[in-house]
Amino acid sequence: MLKVKDIEEELFKEFGTCYKSLKDISKKTDQVSTLYSMFDEDYNYKLFDYDTGILGRREKIDRRDILCSVDAIDIKNNCIYFIEFKDGNVFSAKKEEKFQIRLKMIESILEFIDILKIPNLSLKNFLKLKRKFILVYNEENAYKVNEENGYKEYKIMIRDKFERVLKKYGEDKIYSKVILLEKNEFIEKYLKK
Repeated sequence: MLKVKDIEEELFKEFGTCYKSLKDISKKTDQVSTLYSMFDEDYNYKLFDYDTGILGRREKIDRRDILCSVDAIDIKNNCIYFIEFKDGNVFSAKKEEKFQIRLKMIESILEFIDILKIPNLSLKNFLKLKRKFILVYNEENAYKVNEENGYKEYKIMIRDKFERVLKKYGEDKIYSKVILLEKNEFIEKYLKK
């Protein structure tokens, strides 16, 4: 029977060099250069760099054939965490950009299963394991709206609406749980736990 420990052992065996600091993994990049990190420090915490690390080591694949992926993978408390860091606009973003996050949630699992060399690893077996998706966002940049009457209420409404859409992936058992955390909440509720 497949266990989270099997996944963790395979990750360290095959992709140990992709185990990097939080500060490195949360760097915002464009196609040409690294701009800045979402976190000012690394909090002495490491995760697997999934997007540019693990998937970056795959054999040469046409960029159009690469599936969308989250930024990081972490294993903690017998659970596999798929983590996406969003320092820019999230909740009032264009429909296509929100769809991109949803696509990353699904395709990250498909790529993950494909890249690991574990006997009897299948989507069916993988979905029996505890796995969570965390979207970490920066409160200062997550909303692109003018500050006016009802601003706070509007922010809550659009965040809640997007959260309900993402949580459907938990209800459908793609993830055991879907969590949205502002970056300071992520530090307190995830890193320091």
